[in-house]
Amino acid sequence: MSLRDAITIVIPTYERPAYLARVNVYYADFDCEVVIYDGSAQPNLMSFASNIRYRHVPALSIGQRFALGSRECKTRYIVPMPDDDLMSQQGLIECVNYLDTHAEAVSVHGQMICFDTDKNNKVDLRLSTGAAYLQHIERPTSEEPFFSLQYALDPYHPFIWGVHRLDPYRAFWKIGMDWIGNLNLWEYFFMWFMAVEGKLQMLPIFLIARQRQQLRHGDTHQARQGLDRVLISLAESDHDTAKVITIIADKMRQKWEVEFQTAQFFLYGLLVSYVVKNQIGVLRRPMDSLSGRQRLVNRTLKAIDNLVARTNPYYVRTV
Repeated sequence: MSLRDAITIVIPTYERPAYLARVNVYYADFDCEVVIYDGSAQPNLMSFASNIRYRHVPALSIGQRFALGSRECKTRYIVPMPDDDLMSQQGLIECVNYLDTHAEAVSVHGQMICFDTDKNNKVDLRLSTGAAYLQHIERPTSEEPFFSLQYALDPYHPFIWGVHRLDPYRAFWKIGMDWIGNLNLWEYFFMWFMAVEGKLQMLPIFLIARQRQQLRHGDTHQARQGLDRVLISLAESDHDTAKVITIIADKMRQKWEVEFQTAQFFLYGLLVSYVVKNQIGVLRRPMDSLSGRQRLVNRTLKAIDNLVARTNPYYVRTV
C-alpha cells in the first residue's frame, strides 16, 4: 500500500538541529511527504531528502505552524509529529487502513515505546502505553454522547500525535489558539474537539518510539507553562481553561443537543480529575478499575519485567 496519496507528516521544530538531522535520515525512505515547519531564528541549510519539504517560518508560533500545515495538506489524512519522535511506517499503513474502513473514526493511534541511551550507548526500552492501551481496548461500546470525551482523558493517551482525518483536524486549527499559554491544555483541547467529531481509536499496533532524553544539551524546547493554568474556577471566564471548556461545551450543545451548562461542568470535572491523577502519579495506572486477580497478575508481570530488564537492555516491558 502506498502512503503517498493518503498521509502527510507535519513536524514543527524549534532550535534543535540535531533532531532535524535525525529526522532527515529516518524519514528519507518513507513513502509519503514530510513537511518540516522550523520556527528557529536562522534557517537550517542541510540538504533534505527528496520527500522532505523544509519550511523556515520564524515568525509563526507552534500553533500557527500546525495551522499552516493543515491548510497546506493535500492528502486525506494528516500526521502531526514532534521532532523527537520516530513513527513506524508499517504502523501508519495500519492506521490508514483502519480509517479507510471505519467512517466513524476521526483519529487513530497505537502503542508507544520510550527509549534512551546512556554514555556507553546502552539502550533502555519501555512500553509506555501498556496500561492505557489495555483500558482503551477493553472499554465497552456506548452511544452515550459523553462517552468518547470521558475516554479522551481517562486514561490519557496522546492522540494528538496520531493519524487524523484532514477535515476535522483543519477545523480545529481554524479556531485560532494563540491565547492558550499551556501546551498540555492545548493537547486536551484537541482531543476533546476530535472526540466530539467522531471516534478516537487506539489500535493494537506499534506506532511511535519516543526518546526520553535530549540528543544534545544545546537543543531547547519552546517555553511551556506548567499545570498552574489548568486548575481554575469556571467563574474566571477570561482564563484559558474556561475559554476551552466554553468552546467545547458549545460544540457539544450544537452536535449532541445537550445542555450547555451540563456539558461545561462535565468537561471541567474530567479535566480536574485528570490533572489530580497526573499530579499524584497514577496516570496510566488504572489499577483501581481492575479485579483483584488482574492486579495480582499485573504486579507479577511488573516484577518479572524488572528482573529481565536488568540483564537485557532491549527488553520491552509488559506493564
